[in-house]
Amino acid sequence: MTFSFQPVFWATLALGWVVACLKTHRGPLALLGLAVTHARAVLLCARREIGKMPERCRQQYPLAVCEVRRLR
Repeated sequence: MTFSFQPVFWATLALGWVVACLKTHRGPLALLGLAVTHARAVLLCARREIGKMPERCRQQYPLAVCEVRRLR
């Protein structure tokens, strides 16, 4: 018999959800809406940062090469 962390994860998530509902005195739907809002904000920030990555690499790569040569 093998041990799986999946039931432990779901139990911890459910317990955290109940504790958050009791602690904040908000309903479960209000907390779900808040969680969805934060998840969307994280994805939006990630999309913006990934879009800037090629430009940053173009700027930083020559500096990194110079630093590596200096450290040799």
